[in-house]
Amino acid sequence: MAIPDPSLLVMDVSYSIFRSLMMRLQEDNAWRVVAENFKIFRPVDIWEFAHCTSQSPSEKLIFELHERGCTVGHLCIVLRQCQLFEALSLLTQPERLEITVHPGDGTDGDILVTLDGELNLKCEATGLPPPKYQWYHENEELFEQTSNTLVIQNFSFDEEGLYYCCVTQDGDPPTEVFTSSVNAKIRPEPPIIWKEPRAQEVCRVGSDVIFTCEASAHPPPHYQWFRDNTPLSGQNNYRLTIQGVTQSDQGEYKCSVENEAGEVFSRLSELVIYEEPEDGDNDTYRYTASEKVALLIGNDVYENMGRLNTPSNDVISVATILHQIGFKVIALHNLTLTEMRNAIKEFCNLLSRGVYGVFYFVGHGFEISGDKFMLPVDAPDPTRYLRRDSLCERELIYKAQKKNPQLLLVLLDMCLKTPDQESNPIIHKEKALMYPWVPRRNLLIGYATTNNLSAYEVDTEENGVYATHLQRHLADDLPVEEVMKRVRSSIESENSSASKQQIPCAFVTVARRFRLTDPIRGDPDVAKAYERITTVSVDTTQIAFENIRKFANMTCMPHRGWLHNSLDINLTGLESFNVKFLVMCQNLKLCAERHNGDLLLTVFNLQKTKMPVVITIELCDPRDQVNSILMDNSMLDLHYPLISSADLWRPIILDTDHSELWDDSIEDVSPDYDNFMIDLES
Repeated sequence: MAIPDPSLLVMDVSYSIFRSLMMRLQEDNAWRVVAENFKIFRPVDIWEFAHCTSQSPSEKLIFELHERGCTVGHLCIVLRQCQLFEALSLLTQPERLEITVHPGDGTDGDILVTLDGELNLKCEATGLPPPKYQWYHENEELFEQTSNTLVIQNFSFDEEGLYYCCVTQDGDPPTEVFTSSVNAKIRPEPPIIWKEPRAQEVCRVGSDVIFTCEASAHPPPHYQWFRDNTPLSGQNNYRLTIQGVTQSDQGEYKCSVENEAGEVFSRLSELVIYEEPEDGDNDTYRYTASEKVALLIGNDVYENMGRLNTPSNDVISVATILHQIGFKVIALHNLTLTEMRNAIKEFCNLLSRGVYGVFYFVGHGFEISGDKFMLPVDAPDPTRYLRRDSLCERELIYKAQKKNPQLLLVLLDMCLKTPDQESNPIIHKEKALMYPWVPRRNLLIGYATTNNLSAYEVDTEENGVYATHLQRHLADDLPVEEVMKRVRSSIESENSSASKQQIPCAFVTVARRFRLTDPIRGDPDVAKAYERITTVSVDTTQIAFENIRKFANMTCMPHRGWLHNSLDINLTGLESFNVKFLVMCQNLKLCAERHNGDLLLTVFNLQKTKMPVVITIELCDPRDQVNSILMDNSMLDLHYPLISSADLWRPIILDTDHSELWDDSIEDVSPDYDNFMIDLES
C-alpha cells in the first residue's frame, strides 16, 4: 500500500487507505480523541459528529477536516500526539522497531518482590507499525500477557525466575526483538517466631524433655539452640529433644533463628530437674510443683431448682485455705453450662506437666449409670433435665488429663442421687457422651457423698458439711490421699444427723506422696495467664465530679475477696448525696448498700458481659426525694475486669472428638441500660 503525500488533503488519499483509516478511528471512539486534539471543534460539533445519520462519526470528522484544508501531514502530527499509531502507520513511512525501556531498567540486580505482593514489569518500544508485546517466564509464553506492562499479583514462590518480553512489528518481513531478561525473586523476610518454647520445663532425672521453637521466614531459616548462651553442637532443628536428662542439663535454653534477612532469638526457657528419692517414695521426701492452680465453682441460685444456701460461702472458704498454701485460685459462682465449660477451658490452660491442679464444685448434682454430673444454674427442672444439660465429671477429667498435670485433685460437693425414673424417664434412655480419659497415676477424686445419697447443708451453719471438714484438713502437711482420709473420718466422727446421712468416698490413682503444701518453683506463663483473668485494671482510684468539685475515693476487689465473676467497688466521700448507678449491659446486675457512710456497689455476672464494663455514677440532690435532681455525674471505665476478659459467655460447639470450638456465628444481643439507685436514707 503506497504511502500518501503529506501535502494531500485528507480526503484525497486512496480509497483503501481512507477505508482503513475510518476503521481505525472508529475503534474505541478514537475519532473523538482526534477531534478534541485539533481544538477547532466545539462540543456541539463533536455531538453532531456522534449523532450524524448519513455518515459514521469518523467519516464526518475527516470530511470536516478536509473542508478546513487539513493535510495528511497535519493529521499525522495529531495522530502521533494522540498515540494512535495504528492509524498513523497508514499515512506515514515505516519506522524501525526499537526498544527504549527494558524490564528492570533502573534496578541493580534482581527484582525483589514481597511474598503475596505485586510484580510490575514494563517494556517500551517505538516503531511503525506499532510494536506488539508478548511476555515470557522461564521461556514459557504467558497467556494473555500482551500489553507493554506485566502485572502479577499475589506473587508466589512458583513465579520466581527469569522474565523477558518479545516485541514484534508487522511488516514484510515482520521484525522481532527480545528485551533483556530480569530475575524476579521473593524478597527475603526476616524470621518471625510464632511458637515460642515454654518459659519453664520441669522434669525428673532420666525423663525426656522437648523444646520447640517455630518461625516463618524466607528463605527458610537456620536454627541453633543454646544452653546458658553456649551453642549446642548439632542442634539445628526447630525442635530440641534431650533424652534421659541429668542434672548437668539444667539451665536456660534459647534458640537462634537466622536467615540472610536477619536473626531473632526465642525467649529463654528454664529447664528445672528434680530427683526421685533413691529408696523410692518415703515420708520425708518433698516434691516441688511448677505451679499450683485451682478452679472453684459454687452454684446456689438455680433458675429451675431449689436455691442452696452455702455454695458461695463454701467456695470462699476453700479458696481462702488453698490460697494460704500457695494456690492460684479462680473462684466463680452461679455459672451456666456454657460458662462452666469455658471456665474449665481456662483452668486447663493453666495446667501442664509439673502443675498441681485442684477443681472444686459445690451445687446440685446427680449420678446415673456410674457417671457423676454437675448441674449448672440454667439446667431444666428435675423432671426434664438430661445428661446433656449438665457437666459430666468424665468431661472435666478428660480435658484436664490431656495436659498431664503432676497432680489432679477433683472435689465434688454435691448429691449423687439417681434421677427418679418415673418423673424423668427420658434421662434413663438418653445416650451419654463418652469421655475416654487416659488413666494416669496423678488423680484423686473426692466425693462429698456416695451412690444414691445426698450431700447436706445445715440452715444454721455458714458452710455445707463437706466444705466444713475440707477447711479443717486441706492445709494439713500430709500426702493428699491422707488428707482426704482425714476429711472422711472427720465427717464420720461428727455427731449430727446430716453427717450421719452423708458418706464421703474417693477414687484414687495417685502413686506418689504429693502434698497440697508442697513448694512451688513458679511458672511465668501460668502466672501471666492467671493474672489476666483475676485482676482489675482501672485508670484511677479517684473519681472526679467536676461540676460540683467533688472527689470520691474508690477501691475494687473480687466480691467478698474471692469471687472473680463479681466485683465489689467501695466508694467513700459520697455520704451527702443520693447516688444512682447505670451500666450499659443488660446481663450485669448491680447491688448497692451503705456501710457507715461508705457505698459498696457490687457488680454481678461479669462472665456474661460482651463489652467493657463502664458505670455511670449520678449524684442527685438528697433534699428532693421525688424528682431526683441530677447535680453531677462521672464515668467509671473498668475495662474487662476479672473473669470478664475470658469470654465465658461464648457458645461452645462440642465436636465429635470432644474438641471444643467457639461458635462465632452467635451475634451479641443489643445492650440495654441496667440501673440501680440508692438514696441517703437507704
